Amino acid sequence: MEEKKVRDLMIPEKEFPAISSDANFAEALMALEKAQEEYASGKTKQRILLVKDEKGFVIGKLSPIDLSRGLEPGYKDLDERLKNFTRFGVGYLVKPLKEQYWLWSKPFSELCRKALNEKVKDFMRRPDENHVIASGDYLSEALHLFVTGSHDSLFVTENGSVVGLLRFSDIYRMISNSVKHCTKG
Repeated sequence: MEEKKVRDLMIPEKEFPAISSDANFAEALMALEKAQEEYASGKTKQRILLVKDEKGFVIGKLSPIDLSRGLEPGYKDLDERLKNFTRFGVGYLVKPLKEQYWLWSKPFSELCRKALNEKVKDFMRRPDENHVIASGDYLSEALHLFVTGSHDSLFVTENGSVVGLLRFSDIYRMISNSVKHCTKG
């Protein structure tokens, strides 16, 4: 694995379905459903939905859990506050804070109506420094990020722009094949 680089295993961003960061909640729901249907039917190999800005650059990705977070915009503020708690080693305060900010107290129909006006850029997952790797980095570095960050994929960059994704499933398949090969000999 040490001699292989991220670019050897990454999937170029053009192979993923994408949505505009300015799309609304309903458009995001439809795009996620379409991506899943096309993946399940074998029409496409990818179901991860990338988010692009107005210039066409990848700025994040969108999953069903992100869409669910979009139903309650208060999660955006809560997520930022919780990052500070876990960063400073006082994660035990997170549960009481979550209970204090119980966000699903409004009727679901009200949350749904409000969510229809939300834009993808308001609830999508943006990559942080532990979710990004350069295409020229070794796969062992990527594996470290996967293990320590519990990510399902990493954003791959070249010259500051996202050029693709590296999926954990692909690294796992490579590891599995290597271990099987070692045990045969």
